[in-house]
Amino acid sequence: MSPDFYPKNMKNFIKILILSLFTIPTLAQQASEIDPKSVKLPRYADLIAIQAAIPTGQQGMMVYNMATASNWYYNGSSWTNTSGSLALPFSQNFNGSSDIFYIGNIGTSGSVAAFESGIASNPDPVIRGNNWGSGATISSQSSGLGSSGIFYIQNTSNNAAALSAQTNGNGDAIESINGGKGKAGFFRIPVSSNGQTSLESETYGAGVALKSTTYGDGSAGLFTISNNLSGAEALNATTNGLGRAGNFSIVNSSNTSNAVFSRSNGSGVSLKSENVGTGAAGEFTIPGLGNSSASLIVNNFGTGIGGVFGIYNANSNSNTIHSTTNGVGSAGYFQTTKSTNTTPSLRSYSNNQGAAILGQNTGVGTAASFVINNPSSSSDAVSVQTNGTGRGLTIVNNSVSSSALLAVNLTNLGTALEVTGGIKVAGTNKAAFKIVTISTYISGNSFGIVNTTMANRSTDILIVTYEYTGGSYLNKQFATYWNGSNWEIHLTDNTAMPVGITFNILVIKQ
Repeated sequence: MSPDFYPKNMKNFIKILILSLFTIPTLAQQASEIDPKSVKLPRYADLIAIQAAIPTGQQGMMVYNMATASNWYYNGSSWTNTSGSLALPFSQNFNGSSDIFYIGNIGTSGSVAAFESGIASNPDPVIRGNNWGSGATISSQSSGLGSSGIFYIQNTSNNAAALSAQTNGNGDAIESINGGKGKAGFFRIPVSSNGQTSLESETYGAGVALKSTTYGDGSAGLFTISNNLSGAEALNATTNGLGRAGNFSIVNSSNTSNAVFSRSNGSGVSLKSENVGTGAAGEFTIPGLGNSSASLIVNNFGTGIGGVFGIYNANSNSNTIHSTTNGVGSAGYFQTTKSTNTTPSLRSYSNNQGAAILGQNTGVGTAASFVINNPSSSSDAVSVQTNGTGRGLTIVNNSVSSSALLAVNLTNLGTALEVTGGIKVAGTNKAAFKIVTISTYISGNSFGIVNTTMANRSTDILIVTYEYTGGSYLNKQFATYWNGSNWEIHLTDNTAMPVGITFNILVIKQ
């Protein structure tokens, strides 16, 4: 109803009143009290009485409603109160395409309409709309600079939602659309002491609680902490169920981007995974059998190292890195691609009493293999160095049939083993040892070497020298002989073998 409704219709009221007095005989007969100052209209108890007395009204008819203490006129479809006030409860139907009810405020302040429920125990809504059509039940529009709607709870002890939307259909309970350049939705908590979430989404169904989709070029989700003193997470995902706390998936097979991208401008790590339970902190899996890409790629374009793996539990016996393959490739691969790089491709450092590197093979292959594939390289395939007091290399073989060390030169022309410095033999059964002739093992011109030494096979090669220790000098030729059970040293002139002669023996096994 427009603001100038009342002045216009007061004039119409006078015209209708005069017309009614002369054109409607029935009403004219009832309006018998006429004087130069007033006219008395037909009087009815209420609207029901009016509709019963005049079932088929004609446009322009006017009567007096004693219930509302006002004049009512028939607008062609219904009886309308001319006083501008409503009698409560008010119910009116209208069949048309224009607005049924219109209120305007042309002042500089004040609300256009106010609805209030003053009874605290009243559970019903202040405004209720019911729409059987396909349009919106309530439409709020702002042509100015203000908001289209404000939902505000002033009671600080009220725990109800300021806005509650519910649907029993298949559509969205709330749909927010911005046809301009602003946000489609904004949720803010201005009180710094409030520890609640600005936006909370909850579902008891099988669908996701919160879904964000973009059909443009922007991100589907952005989580930002603008407070540079905040120690909280920009995104916190928690589940009490059996599923994942987060799932990042790329469904476009032609997409070459990362499913998860983590970046930090600070001094902390860009991505940290922590498990306070019994599971692994991180797992990288490629389920496709035809995929030849790496499960994990670590790149560093700075001056730091590519990866750090640490166990800080002093009681842990687990490996810091455990690499396993069920295929035919290597379990680990370390490569230095820069030709001028002089640092090792793999460096192992130990500050305890254990080995820095342990190669163990429970199959039939070697425990370690060191190969130089560059034929022009003059470097050693294995370089062992110690700055301590221990050995540079210790080789132990628990097998009685194999060698502890095998040195092979496949050219048959080069050196298989090169030693700079002295050679020291150790252990109970030494390959090089001293032996002194005693009468127990002397028989004529021969001296028997007991086969409890390394010289215990006919295929052995013995290198024997005589060591002069003072006293009588052995100026005789001698030779070694395998008698079928052990080795002997024979004097070639067939004279008796003296007692107390020292021989140096080197045994070469073959």
